[in-house]
Amino acid sequence: MLTALSSRRGEFLRNAFVLSLLIAPGAFAQAPVPSFDWTMPDRFGKETLPDGRLAYHYDAAYVSPPGWLVSLDGCVSKAAVGDSITSFTWDIQGTTTNRPPSGCHFTYTFPALGTYPVKLTVATQRGHRKSLTKDVIVKDLLIVSIGDSYASSVTFVSVACSGAGIRDGLLGRQTVIVHPDAVPAASDLFAYLSGPDATARVVYRGVGDQVQELSLRPGATWQQVDLTHIAGAPPAGSNVVGYVSSDGTARVVYKGIDFHVHELYLQPAAHWVHADLTMLAGAPPAAGVPFGFAEADNTAHVVYRGTDFHIHELYLLPGAHWADADLTLLGGAPPAAGDPSAYVTTDRIPRVLYRGVLGGVHELRREGHWIDADLTNIASGAPPAAGRPFGYVTADKIARVLYRGVAGGVHELRLEGTWDRARALPGTFGRRS
Repeated sequence: MLTALSSRRGEFLRNAFVLSLLIAPGAFAQAPVPSFDWTMPDRFGKETLPDGRLAYHYDAAYVSPPGWLVSLDGCVSKAAVGDSITSFTWDIQGTTTNRPPSGCHFTYTFPALGTYPVKLTVATQRGHRKSLTKDVIVKDLLIVSIGDSYASSVTFVSVACSGAGIRDGLLGRQTVIVHPDAVPAASDLFAYLSGPDATARVVYRGVGDQVQELSLRPGATWQQVDLTHIAGAPPAGSNVVGYVSSDGTARVVYKGIDFHVHELYLQPAAHWVHADLTMLAGAPPAAGVPFGFAEADNTAHVVYRGTDFHIHELYLLPGAHWADADLTLLGGAPPAAGDPSAYVTTDRIPRVLYRGVLGGVHELRREGHWIDADLTNIASGAPPAAGRPFGYVTADKIARVLYRGVAGGVHELRLEGTWDRARALPGTFGRRS
């Protein structure tokens, strides 16, 4: 009995040995898994100059290049356990390029913007091959700066190429850029973000003087609404400006055809409400476009140029009513020739900017009381302003003011201890200081 069992066991081992010789090594190994992504280099907005100014290029060949460089990355492709990738083969526009294992990175210059099918074939040491074809979208998109109402930081991305590593963009993948049913604009557009979901809102005055809004929530499509109609507000007589107060309320301000400052604000129940701020605060009529901003103490603020050429502030304290303050009178400032803007620096000091009657860029800042300063006079060599100045704070906590000079150049005033001299940004026309 033992002899018979031993004989059968020996026969089984011999058969298993013969079977193992007949099966080629790796016969049951899985095929590789090819995968790749693509990126395009940033083309604008690099701070490469020694003085920190943005280095822009404006020649036609740079703005509209003859080709678009794309970096393809197939390094995330995987081989089965016990196997290894031996080559990457890229098929693009009828051209086949073989690369060694170390060549999972590949660059290719496409002749124009558009969508191109790209095929990656991965081969392994054990003779397995598998291909993957994906559409590479070559796009050149403008990405604007986004900051908050307190100006704690502003990030300038400028112009970047999208469709690659940032193919969904900041606001999600867009199928259309212009809303097909949007009312044509009769003024400039103003964009801002609101709410915990960072809803994008674009407001403007329509051709019928209505206040129009285009809004985009993440994962949704653009929606258009006539704010003056749903809130029962009067027509607009100026550009429209939107902002978010520190309690998270979306607010839109404009000068009406009655020269009053009007506000449309969004209640928590998603219902727009109208308020006549001029009437509520007993303020003088407006001569220009109002500008809204917020402070961290839960207050809302609107500044505007009155028909008396003074800069007025309408402010709303928590639990109180709208009130008016004559900043020109309080700060001993000269009359205004242009509309104001405002921002808050990281030290929580509100700063209101405007162009004076002599062309100087004036700043009214509140440090217990309102103080006026002629920034163009403080910053030696700064030319007079011809347009509305705007201020912001960069990530390095430096306050900066931009304005258009009388010769057309774009000038910068920078606060580093004291206000630095104006600089004409590269690529702008007009005389430089």
